[in-house]
Amino acid sequence: INRINSWLETYGDVTSLSFGQKEDLWNNVKRSRTEYLRIEDKLAKYKQISENGENLKNELFELTKNYFNELDENPSKNVNLLKEKRKEYSRLFKELADLKARKEQFKNENDIEILKNMAVPEHNLGELQSHEKALENDLDGITVEENNAREQIRNLSEDADRCSELGSEIDQLYEELKIGEERLEILNKTVQCLGNAKENFSTRYMDKMYQGFEHYIKMLDNGTLGETHIDLELNVNVSAYGSQKSLDYFSTGYKDLVGIATRFALIDALFENEKPFIILDDPFTNLDGEKLNKALSMIQEISRKYQIIYFVCHESRVTCN
Repeated sequence: INRINSWLETYGDVTSLSFGQKEDLWNNVKRSRTEYLRIEDKLAKYKQISENGENLKNELFELTKNYFNELDENPSKNVNLLKEKRKEYSRLFKELADLKARKEQFKNENDIEILKNMAVPEHNLGELQSHEKALENDLDGITVEENNAREQIRNLSEDADRCSELGSEIDQLYEELKIGEERLEILNKTVQCLGNAKENFSTRYMDKMYQGFEHYIKMLDNGTLGETHIDLELNVNVSAYGSQKSLDYFSTGYKDLVGIATRFALIDALFENEKPFIILDDPFTNLDGEKLNKALSMIQEISRKYQIIYFVCHESRVTCN
């Protein structure tokens, strides 16, 4: 106990501690000393390992400097690079062995002396490859032309197959053309005849038309409509209020008056000797008052010259007021 106390006193005053406390302290000291010795042993081993590693590093440096002109500071990188070179060496060694075997096979299959005495080719490989490329381009162009020619041959064959059909169509078109020319000749003659008829009409009938139209329009209108003019096309224009106007300008009633006067004037001009009968189908539906009375009076006067069949649908247009 005295020895323990004296040894513990090196760590402090232990006189006030109980025996149990001194025992715990002693156990802690023993554990600490054991841990210390363990760490000290690890440090010694680490030092030994470090020294061994440094020695190995120096040995590795000496080993690898024979294979590289410049070494990396990291030895592991040098080792990895050396491994890659080893793989490349193995590959090249195998390739060399293969080439040697092929060389021997070539010697066995060919007369080397003849090959040695052969003349050097006129063109090198690059020139031959360029020539080959040019020939390939020419071949492509010829292939395109061949395809175009085949397409043209196919189209011409189809056209040839349609020749008989086209011949029939041409014959039919010639026949239609002949008929068309005959119709054109008839139409030209018709136009000529119509022109002659128009000219004859204008010279033979228009004066009578003018006179008859003026007579009948005065009976119907008494001059309130204005001065009227009729052309070769039997179109009527009216001069009123200082300007010339077409019938579209006037009311439906005035249009009917002008139409009735024109038709009766045409009858007088066309039928000089014959006396046709006239059918009126209620032509005064748009007239009322004085206009209707004048129209009915004109019908009564004309009925003395022509037979008139007069249809109406209302009693107001039967007799004059």
